[in-house]
Amino acid sequence: MDTYELLHATHGPIPLLETKRVSDVMHPGVMTCHSGSSLHDVARTMATHGVHSVAIWGDEGEDSIGFLGIISALDLLSAVMRGESLAS
Repeated sequence: MDTYELLHATHGPIPLLETKRVSDVMHPGVMTCHSGSSLHDVARTMATHGVHSVAIWGDEGEDSIGFLGIISALDLLSAVMRGESLAS
């Protein structure tokens, strides 16, 4: 069962999901950080900008590397639960 089916099964029809476009609710722009950024800095970026994921773009020495991946709030939580520190 996907997310929509689960929501529909537990809450009935959800008109908002049928009528709203992604562009109506998305965060404009993309928050990015380098692959060498600390988890603390990424967590602060997410909290400051109210986002739940940040794109990893290049590294501190070479931006032309391009897109490397995405780190999410769940990734940060998982790191903390494994005992990793968010400090640099």
